[in-house]
Amino acid sequence: PSQAVGALALESDGKIIVGPDLGGTPTSPMSIFRLNADGSIDSTFALRSGIKNFGNTRVDLIAFQQDGKVLIGGAFDVVNGYPRLGLARLLSDTDPLAPTSVVSRKTHGNAGTFEVPLPLTGPPGIECRTGGTSGNHQVIVTFPNPVIVDRALVTSGVGRVSNMTVNGNDVTVDLTGVTNAQTITLTLKQVTAGMSSADVSVSMGVLFGDTNADGFVDSADITQTKSQSGNPLTSSNFREDVNIDGFIDSADISLVKAQSGTAAPPATSPASTVTPTSSSNKWYTSRRKTTSVLRPR
Repeated sequence: PSQAVGALALESDGKIIVGPDLGGTPTSPMSIFRLNADGSIDSTFALRSGIKNFGNTRVDLIAFQQDGKVLIGGAFDVVNGYPRLGLARLLSDTDPLAPTSVVSRKTHGNAGTFEVPLPLTGPPGIECRTGGTSGNHQVIVTFPNPVIVDRALVTSGVGRVSNMTVNGNDVTVDLTGVTNAQTITLTLKQVTAGMSSADVSVSMGVLFGDTNADGFVDSADITQTKSQSGNPLTSSNFREDVNIDGFIDSADISLVKAQSGTAAPPATSPASTVTPTSSSNKWYTSRRKTTSVLRPR
């Protein structure tokens, strides 16, 4: 159906952002749209849960800031689940519940704390350092926004969650009973930011002694550990301190030698997944740089 236009804004690439003049009741939120140069709707640009008002909703103004953010003004009370009275600034991003980083963190004696980055795409990253006799590991998941998390659990692999804390954007999960030579998947249930909710899963390979993270413990790992023996720990060589005592020495070399011949099974789980759990929200999971899903700040 046809709809009156309340505001238009032309982008430098020839695309046009359109704000309807009337619509968007509390039970039927409205949105703004972007048209391609040929007049077709750009499906990569959308408000996740729309603009609402207790009366009729209207967009009177659309403006661009120098940093690329979009300002909208008009008659509305809520934008994407956030209270916004008549004015909102929209940020371009992909998914509000897609992690921005995942790491495995351990303290290496007096040398400090070091983190193994766990990639968000492709094969899962590999943790090569000891978990001790109890198989203890700590995973930190960071989100683009402050979140609320219902609970955490291991959904694939051997291990269990012993503790979880949420501090703003960061979710810290302590694991125990994690066995060697496996891929373990940790799922955060009912992660919520604003009106968006999803289950978020991240995977980590566990292979003690695999200092070069190639999925095998072999002569390459032994040679690498020997080459760093006696050197102070840095962000470049901490993986060789496999016993996390703060030193790279003969003890680490012996431990890697003892693991030679072990390998991680091929990973069957993706590095990370986001599964929406709220059917009332729109989700856009494209990771292309052209994607412009909007949220207010």
